[in-house]
Amino acid sequence: MSKTPLTTLLLFVLSVSFLMACAGGSNIQSSIKDIESIKSISIDAEVVVPALPYVQGINMNKYSWFGGIGAVAGANKDSMLFQEYLEKNGIKISEIALNSFKTALAQKGMFNISEDSPTKLKITVNTYGFGAAGAFDKENVKPLINITAALSKHDDNILWKKTDYVTNLSSKLTKYPFEQLAKDPSLVKISLAEASDIVIESILNDFK
Repeated sequence: MSKTPLTTLLLFVLSVSFLMACAGGSNIQSSIKDIESIKSISIDAEVVVPALPYVQGINMNKYSWFGGIGAVAGANKDSMLFQEYLEKNGIKISEIALNSFKTALAQKGMFNISEDSPTKLKITVNTYGFGAAGAFDKENVKPLINITAALSKHDDNILWKKTDYVTNLSSKLTKYPFEQLAKDPSLVKISLAEASDIVIESILNDFK
């Protein structure tokens, strides 16, 4: 049965609401009273990521070059197909988010990065993926991502923590025909990096 415009719009709104709800909201921040005293940090290379990407408004079965994973039932089918595509092409959201943080920190000159620092930056990607570029756009998609960053001392004393996100509704993001992304893995990586950079820039605004 084909989706009515109202059904499409409701699904679109629900997907955005899901992204905003991840990790409890858009901004979660604890005390930053000790931040000014921090001169160096270490970065935890183990980035926490979700088991599957989030795919909204995309029928993966249309794109045969994604390959097949057998009979998969339920709402996770498209996410599983897309995850297989990412793995096949060596695209890791953990590496993308980690590189975004390293680049942003270097550009801002905010902290010295030292493996011996007792203050550690922990990165968590709460959700990521692609969604329709507009409520009634059946061809183009934009990335979406929700990230939490936390600074802790000796792994148990959280000094600062913040969660932020960008949705596929954002005008800051570049839209692509999904068919183009499906044929060009490097473009998928570029698109996810664009979203990651935007979110991390917003997170690090706390330190202006």
